[in-house]
Amino acid sequence: MKTGVMFILTLVVAQVSLAKPKIDIKKDFDSLGTNSAIAEKAQELDPENRVRIVQNRKVDRTNRLELGFNYGLVTGGDAYYKTQNIGGLLEWHFNPKFSAGLRYSKALNSLTSEGDSLYKDAQRRYQADPTSGYAVPDLDYPIETGLVTVSFYPVYGKFNFFELGVAHFDFYAIAGYGKMNLKSGQTDTYTAGIGVGLWAAQNLAMRLEGRWQPYMDKVFTGERRLDTVVVNATLSVLL
Repeated sequence: MKTGVMFILTLVVAQVSLAKPKIDIKKDFDSLGTNSAIAEKAQELDPENRVRIVQNRKVDRTNRLELGFNYGLVTGGDAYYKTQNIGGLLEWHFNPKFSAGLRYSKALNSLTSEGDSLYKDAQRRYQADPTSGYAVPDLDYPIETGLVTVSFYPVYGKFNFFELGVAHFDFYAIAGYGKMNLKSGQTDTYTAGIGVGLWAAQNLAMRLEGRWQPYMDKVFTGERRLDTVVVNATLSVLL
């Protein structure tokens, strides 16, 4: 009798020791945005099968409107003044891959150190002798810009945001055309660049992008082409 009992206990212990531990894959995926279909696939994995797993986006941007406020720095262009931009964007997301939008920026201009030096030197010359010759640079600075843009989002990923949650991001390409108001009047402009969009929550987004943006201005020597680079940071809400 004792021998039979010992034999049964031995079989139970062996069965428990050989049993594979159950892994709660759904719990592990929760920290990265639960996807029940992925969890079920992963649960069925074994050493002889390889399954490619790609999670769905946490923030779905299909048929959603994005409203944003942005601040930008402009480099290149005229050597005698520098420009900062404040403005906004209105972006319609057809799906996670494509969007189209309107962008507006108001220019805040100030003299560079070189431009400021030339103007101060001209002022000193005039005060010393108003009849003496002096020269100042002819500036045709931007006032405001409006653009129509299209964006393509080919690559996306995700990361853990300081243990506060998982945020998804997209790298995107952007192109557009618009009008720029200068001191001398209106001119055409176009743009192309790349950026990254961070979708931190269902209704909160952030962008950082760099764009090449050329245009023609007018000075006393005639029309000339200026090539600028605009770097924008944007805070948006998704509706």
